[in-house]
Amino acid sequence: MSSIHTVTDSQRVSAAPLAPPRHTARAGPITWVLLAALVLRLVFSVGLYSTVQQAGGLSRGSDGYEHVAESLAAGHGYRFAADTCPTMFLPPLYPLFLAGLFLLTDQHMVAAQVAQSLLDTGTCLLIYLLARPRFGAGKALWAAIAYALYPGAMVSCSRYLTEPLFVFLTALFALLCGRYVERGGWRDLLLLGLPCAGLALCKNVGAALPAFLLLSAAVPGLWPRGRGRVATAALVSGLCVAAAMTPWIYRNYRVSGSFVPTASAGGLAIYTAMTYAAHPDQDIRTSAHQAAREVRELGERAGIRMDPRDKYPRWFYDTRDEVKLDKLAQFEAWKRIAADRAGFARHVVGNLWRFWFGAPTPKSVYASVLVHGPLLLLAALGLWRLPWRRHGAISVWIVIAMYLFASHVAILAVVRYAVTVMPLVCLLAAAMLHEQIHAPTARGATVQRGA
Repeated sequence: MSSIHTVTDSQRVSAAPLAPPRHTARAGPITWVLLAALVLRLVFSVGLYSTVQQAGGLSRGSDGYEHVAESLAAGHGYRFAADTCPTMFLPPLYPLFLAGLFLLTDQHMVAAQVAQSLLDTGTCLLIYLLARPRFGAGKALWAAIAYALYPGAMVSCSRYLTEPLFVFLTALFALLCGRYVERGGWRDLLLLGLPCAGLALCKNVGAALPAFLLLSAAVPGLWPRGRGRVATAALVSGLCVAAAMTPWIYRNYRVSGSFVPTASAGGLAIYTAMTYAAHPDQDIRTSAHQAAREVRELGERAGIRMDPRDKYPRWFYDTRDEVKLDKLAQFEAWKRIAADRAGFARHVVGNLWRFWFGAPTPKSVYASVLVHGPLLLLAALGLWRLPWRRHGAISVWIVIAMYLFASHVAILAVVRYAVTVMPLVCLLAAAMLHEQIHAPTARGATVQRGA
């Protein structure tokens, strides 16, 4: 018995050959995330930060980077003001970055806010590029969104602070170094030294990162494969850091007659940490002001001339006095720490809290808890449950974050420094949240297919 098929018009249309698809350029989801990140940072830093600062007690100060940058742009050299001596108080990369911006426009603050917003948007992109081939496009997109919405990054973009530049270089180094550890390749090996050298010239803490990375190669279980590449990457990074810092060290010796490898701010930092330890119930802003006042008095007793325009002891008329006060502050701080080791140990334990939540006012502490608390919880779950050990790039970034965390906790920790590790925290937290939300759906689909 034969069957008769009636061909309808709709079937004829469907059977007709399809026209070749048109390739239209459409923005993908990550493009919209990056655009939103940039807009949020610009709106907050240029338009809203002053209002938020007044309501929440956030600081508007800096470490003096803009003064050195203005001096450089005016042709006076690397010093805080035209009538002060050359300084070594600040590492050179960020003031040079600002000086380049100041040469372009007279709107110094706005120029810095725009440039830093662009840099931090670039960090969002690097998070996505690092996470996508390791965790998938969905988790990578969520990680970029998490950092795009992170308030601490917006605050950093609003001020003269090294963090936006430092965080961008950290993410770039993690990406390049991680790719080399995973698959080798001379290009990544040669390039990874550049951001690492930038880190060393941006913050004092960056100088010892290659050594810590080299030590991590000996940790069992951290590198299931690629341990030799980790050691190679650390050695190449160390050579690049040494090459980049050599002109800075030579310059410091010429102006001071002393060997100053990074900067002369260590004495004030250690003295401030000692002041925190001696006054644990005092808020961190008051302790910082007290430390600066006492270090200035220490210098005056030693006959050191300091510029009265700066309340912190950073502006000098002789670079040798800058080195002398740095050594005096370090000696006095370590002497007091040795006299009260238990108190300083309690201070270090307290830094475990201050690194994440140590803000200057109760309102800002509450905001830090509200923002960082859930992210830290999800990131900790991610460290436990996500397969990050399979991916060298994630392991590299974890090692960097551990180093930065330990360096600050050991001496001086405030919530501002947490920004340096928050891209990784956002990545792990967002990937874990994505896993939790989509895992039930995936399990249900598996059961349905099995049925």
